[in-house]
Amino acid sequence: MRSTLLFSLLAAFLLTACGVDAPDASADEQVIEIDVTNRGYAPAQIELTAGVPTRLVVTRTGDSACASQLQIPDMDIAPTDLPLDKSVEFAFTPTEEGTYAFTCGMDMLTGTLSVQS
Repeated sequence: MRSTLLFSLLAAFLLTACGVDAPDASADEQVIEIDVTNRGYAPAQIELTAGVPTRLVVTRTGDSACASQLQIPDMDIAPTDLPLDKSVEFAFTPTEEGTYAFTCGMDMLTGTLSVQS
């Protein structure tokens, strides 16, 4: 047991010294949580970095029919159902700078993704 602990500490030291992040580090991914209420998206304006994989975790808390879908046409994400009080993940990598809309299925609730390099 003592040698296992020593080996684990040595491995952690070497990985840190070599600049390797721990396995649970998520610096290589943008994760944004969005709540969908009857009034809209929170947050409604999101800043992203181009070229970094992105995961939007969307949870619908409003019971309005308008809040029941999300789409991001410029990211090739078709209208997707959002079950009430359950998270739905959208994964994509923004490649070009610009401002992109995300909306409900009826284009009534809107938000923006601002992609910078």
